[in-house]
Parts: sequence; C-alpha cells; structure tokens
Amino acid sequence: MRYIESDVKFSFIIKGVETITEHNIITKIVTVETEIKSLDHEPIFHGPLRVKSNKFGIFPIPSDLSAAVSQASIQQKLAVELKRFIRPAKRFL
Repeated sequence: MRYIESDVKFSFIIKGVETITEHNIITKIVTVETEIKSLDHEPIFHGPLRVKSNKFGIFPIPSDLSAAVSQASIQQKLAVELKRFIRPAKRFL
C-alpha cells in the first residue's frame, strides 16, 4: 500500500550509542528504535535504525532506511525526522 508522507506518524527512542573512529574523525553510531504508523494506527514499520553522527552532521544509514520502507517519499521524510530527533540530543551522546 502506498502512503502520502503526511499520512504517517513517527516515534523514536534512542536505544544505544557506539563510538568509532573513521579517518581520525570520532563518529557515533546511534541506534534508534523506530515506529512508523499510518494515521489510522496501522503499523508500517517497527524496529531499530542506525544514524551516524560526527562533527560534520547527522547521517541516517541509507540501507537501514530502504530496509524499513520501500516508498521513496517516506524514506526522505524518515531521514529528515531522524535528523530532527537526534540534533537536540547530539551533545549528550
């Protein structure tokens, strides 16, 4: 079934943080428990998604997004919402 991105709701909970170093840049991989539901409360996806965070920005992992939902418009909206969720917590991770 196809959904319009305004017809879905997202809820997020940070479940874990792993620190790694890539090319002398400290990167944190944040595991976010994600739930996506339609407006009539029909579940679309429930599970963990990973987000990389470093001094240059916040980057949801594309393979996780495509595994969660196949519709491109919802993948884009999900990426934006994940960044919006992580941004205030970035200092504390």
